[in-house]
Amino acid sequence: MDQFFPDSVWKAVQLLKQANCDVVFEEKALCCGQPAFNSGYRKDAYEVAKPLIDLLTMTNEPIVVLSGSCCSMIKIHYHELHLPPELEQQWVKWKNRVFEFCDFWVNVLQNPTLPNSFKSPLRVLFHRSCHALRELKIVSAAETLLQQIPNLELVYTNDFDACCGFGGTFAVKFPEISISMADSKLDYAMQHKVDGIASLDMSCLMHLQARSQKRFLPLKFWYAPELLIYQ
Repeated sequence: MDQFFPDSVWKAVQLLKQANCDVVFEEKALCCGQPAFNSGYRKDAYEVAKPLIDLLTMTNEPIVVLSGSCCSMIKIHYHELHLPPELEQQWVKWKNRVFEFCDFWVNVLQNPTLPNSFKSPLRVLFHRSCHALRELKIVSAAETLLQQIPNLELVYTNDFDACCGFGGTFAVKFPEISISMADSKLDYAMQHKVDGIASLDMSCLMHLQARSQKRFLPLKFWYAPELLIYQ
């Protein structure tokens, strides 16, 4: 997020500060190891995850993650890396303090600020990303949050639970299938005249946005919480 979508990170930080949260962005918190893990390189994923586990063990505060897939990796899948007992014990102690932003905003902070109000109606296709829907089961929190915004209409595809086609290295190994899956989402968006697409995973949006730009489609893309302060 900080390297590819820094504006989204900044907006999320501003929202947390408006909710009277003290926000600490730890620059030493690097990749969670998900790319290597999903590609089958468990040892490499462990090498990436270890310093992150050590770092997050040092805090007693909530850990807010701006990505459903990264949140799922940290919260659910670290035990699959066969961590040494001491490291596993550290992870078990704090894993339940890991939240995706919308989940934290709705279920921990209890919607602390009034949602943004658009001057004119905005139609947004909401993409239920795989990790947020199937593993974290937090999609309802995001929908609850967005549905409170005046003049914002959420639109869903018929196959609302279908993957966007990214899947990390899946998009590289099977580009034709990946592109077809992305086009299915984008075609639906254009047919239903939405202004853009929102999701809880910027990796999904990065994939859809790249394909949209390739097709010269007039669509915007938002990490869901951005709509709280989008103008």
